Amino acid sequence: MKREELLELLRKSKQNGYVLENKNDYDSLAKAMFEYIGDPDPELRDELIYVGYDTLLSEHRISKETMLELWMRCQDSEHLLFEQGSHSGDSVYVRSFCTLLLVCLLETHKKIPFLQKEQITEFVPFFCDCYEKEQNLRGYTKEKGWAHTVAHGADLLETLAGCEETTKQDLEVILQAIRSKVCQGDYVYIDDEPWRISQAVRAILNRTIFTEEEWMKWLDTLQNPITDKVSIECFHARINIQNFLRTLYFTVHKCGTNPQLLEAILIRIEK
Repeated sequence: MKREELLELLRKSKQNGYVLENKNDYDSLAKAMFEYIGDPDPELRDELIYVGYDTLLSEHRISKETMLELWMRCQDSEHLLFEQGSHSGDSVYVRSFCTLLLVCLLETHKKIPFLQKEQITEFVPFFCDCYEKEQNLRGYTKEKGWAHTVAHGADLLETLAGCEETTKQDLEVILQAIRSKVCQGDYVYIDDEPWRISQAVRAILNRTIFTEEEWMKWLDTLQNPITDKVSIECFHARINIQNFLRTLYFTVHKCGTNPQLLEAILIRIEK
């Protein structure tokens, strides 16, 4: 389907909740939307395609076969791996909105399983590696809308952490990926990224797999990676770490189950 045809179809479909006359057309629509998942136009990408996927998947209108196909295609060289490590350019929208689609797919899997356990556990290190290597850290871009790879990635890590298939080893890999994005000085987060990251940590806390000592050791890894103390990068990294710890404090406080962890976070905030 050509881009303009899809745009017009989605504009009309959104008005009636993406309901199609023929239920067999939902898979075709899902595949057509995927061809433009990272389109630079925020209306098509965010307001129509992402909302369309969220609607169709939450209402279980897409077949398991098509969901599995989308799951696999998100991980290929033209999507999550597309221009991996680039600091600028429009490829960020492809990576970021494939990440959001994966969130929707996993949430659907929790209700109507279509993935094997191995497909999830093998995906965890793959995506965490992508998350660590992501260098385009912008949140909202004026002309093209949300890039938000860090926040969208945190949403996916939160969803993965809540999957019954993920093991303690998987959660350790997730915590390492989180640390990598908190402890960086290339960009100061201004679009709610610390809160979104803290929700992934909350999901891991809710699994009650790690001991108090293990949590303390992880907190100790949240160190400024910049050795040049007078550099702007060092200053930015300190801001990111402090903002995350402040957000994490209130996230843990809301859980209301770990006063020792709260005290440890507070001590590190005050350093």
